[in-house]
Amino acid sequence: MVIGDGLPTDKESYKTRFGAEFGPLREETFEWLKEQELVLFGFVAGGAGMGMDAIVIAPANAGFFALGLAMLQGIIPQEMIPAGFLPRAIIYVAPVFRHTHFDKKQVVVHNRRDGLHELFSYNLYPGPSAKKGIYGGLARFG
Repeated sequence: MVIGDGLPTDKESYKTRFGAEFGPLREETFEWLKEQELVLFGFVAGGAGMGMDAIVIAPANAGFFALGLAMLQGIIPQEMIPAGFLPRAIIYVAPVFRHTHFDKKQVVVHNRRDGLHELFSYNLYPGPSAKKGIYGGLARFG
C-alpha cells in the first residue's frame, strides 16, 4: 500500500517508493480501463445504514476479483441503487499493471481527492488490500 496524493500521511508515498508522481500512472490506468469490457457495481462500504456509497470498476476478465469483493462488501443490485447514491470511494482494478509496472508485486495505491477516496488495485485478489482500502476511506470520511 502506498499513498498516491500529496496530502499529509504517516504511510509511504507512491513518489517515495517508485520515484515518480502517481498522476501519470493514474491517467494510464484510466486509458487502459477504457479499452476493457468492464464490470461495475455499487455497494455500501461499512454496511447499509452506517457506511458510505462506493463502487468498483474492474475488467470483466477479473470477474473473480469483483465477485470476491462483492462477497466481502456486499453488492447493491442495479435495480436497487437508490436515486441519491453518491460514491465517496471508488476501487479501480487493473491487475495487469502488477506485471507491466510493479515487477510482479501486488500494489494498492490510495489517492485521496476532494470528497473521494480512490483505490487503485494493481493486484489479483480482493482480500486484505480491498478491505483495508475501504476501511481507510471509512476512517477518512467517518
